[in-house]
Amino acid sequence: QTVWSKLIRNNTAQTYLFNAEQYYANHQFLNRLSKPIKLYPGDEIATRCIYSTTRSTSITLGGEPLEDEMCVHVFLYYPKMTNMAGCVSKISTRQWETIYNKSLTANVTSQNDFKTWLQNIKWTQESSQTWQAFYSTAERERSISNLNLTATFFIPNYQDINEIYCSVNNKTRMRNNSTTKG
Repeated sequence: QTVWSKLIRNNTAQTYLFNAEQYYANHQFLNRLSKPIKLYPGDEIATRCIYSTTRSTSITLGGEPLEDEMCVHVFLYYPKMTNMAGCVSKISTRQWETIYNKSLTANVTSQNDFKTWLQNIKWTQESSQTWQAFYSTAERERSISNLNLTATFFIPNYQDINEIYCSVNNKTRMRNNSTTKG
């Protein structure tokens, strides 16, 4: 699992707040920023988790247990802000109902039937590509704070950080954000 969080300002990624190529949910830790950052109205923090399930022969469900895909990134900040909102996005219920070809309700039977349907999907190279396309293009719902405000949107685009790679093979090293050949 890979997880990162970036500070987005004016539709441009400013910096990584956290970046882990290898992250294990059962080895959690507190990551303190090397220097404090100042947040401004309109700033966003984007977190992305990447899971590799390419060797799986069955679906990996999302949820809180460690065997499920889950991504929770918690930030501590100071001083207290009273107008801060949280935002969670997910594939819209309408999109799930379309692919499932049935209505989804909040009752346990409906949810268990849906879970069973997902778990019975036969995974092949072709079905994996189909599901990846669904995930990449599906309409999203957004929940903000406790207001249950929902809106339809796609994963936002922003100008990303220019990546700088270190490589032992070509002896390129990073020093204070400058590249030196050695």
